[in-house]
Amino acid sequence: MSYHYTEREDPKPVRTGPGRPPNEALDRQVIIAARRLIREGKPLTIQEIVEASGASRSAIYRRWPSLNELLADALDHGRTNRVYSFDGPIKPILEELLFDRMHETVGRGYTDKHYRRHLELMMANPQLQKVYWEKHASRRLKCMQRALQAAKDNGEIRRDVDIEAALDAIYGVRTFQTAVRGVPFDSPEAVQRARAAFDLLRKGMEP
Repeated sequence: MSYHYTEREDPKPVRTGPGRPPNEALDRQVIIAARRLIREGKPLTIQEIVEASGASRSAIYRRWPSLNELLADALDHGRTNRVYSFDGPIKPILEELLFDRMHETVGRGYTDKHYRRHLELMMANPQLQKVYWEKHASRRLKCMQRALQAAKDNGEIRRDVDIEAALDAIYGVRTFQTAVRGVPFDSPEAVQRARAAFDLLRKGMEP
């Protein structure tokens, strides 16, 4: 059993638009300002971000075509985006990535407080949900999609398993712990329930 990773699934997208080329230092300055507003529960408008970051409105719009694009990047800041290549039985590898090394795969800068604020903003703004899914969440899930497809290919799970439904079930349990039960997503209680749910799901997918 083994796996390895590279730091990103895809090359970092290069923002294009009129005017000067992208400025990574300015991007970081804007993202940090947006994250601070998110953390403090302040109004999330372009004007507020302009004032908090010191960047001009035109500079922000050269890099992000909409406020939701900017907020999606701010919410994802601190998350990892690694690519794993699998070699061996999938079950123990998934358990390690989902539970034993959770902070490595999620990102050590991604706290429970950040996660709760993330959920709050997503529920209040369906368009932000859609942008975040397209830019970040769906790309990150490709790793697990490949893992389950590999499990199909080597006969560990049935060939009729719906991979998308399986992933929704796996990650849905984790979200339920914070969104409904009210416990930290990385607490021992939440992890234990998620492990038990994963085991039930795994048994249901076996040939």
